[in-house]
Amino acid sequence: MSSISLLAFLPIEFLPLILMGGGFALIFGAKTVAKSLFVLTAAMIFLPMILEPLLMLLPEWVLWLLIGFVWLSVFGSISALILGKGSSDAMVGILASDFVKWLLFAPFRAIGWIFRGMRP
Repeated sequence: MSSISLLAFLPIEFLPLILMGGGFALIFGAKTVAKSLFVLTAAMIFLPMILEPLLMLLPEWVLWLLIGFVWLSVFGSISALILGKGSSDAMVGILASDFVKWLLFAPFRAIGWIFRGMRP
């Protein structure tokens, strides 16, 4: 079912084709696929009306954080597709631990950089 989420990136002009695909899936007995396609169509229609006013209220730095989160999730999905789920999970864990280590040691490195410039 992870391929259904890729359909969310289709333009709005593909909505009739997605609905037709859901109808064909319903005819051929694939009820879960049909349900997913119908829910995706409803989400593609109604979510922009709900989210656009909310996103307009957010400050710019929050939007940049959201964009970063989206790019990280896309990167994780692509790595899971290429490497496999287990390898991708291990890679994400290693990258997260490196980021936490950087966050912990960055203040000390900044202080060391400041004091290094004060030497005679």
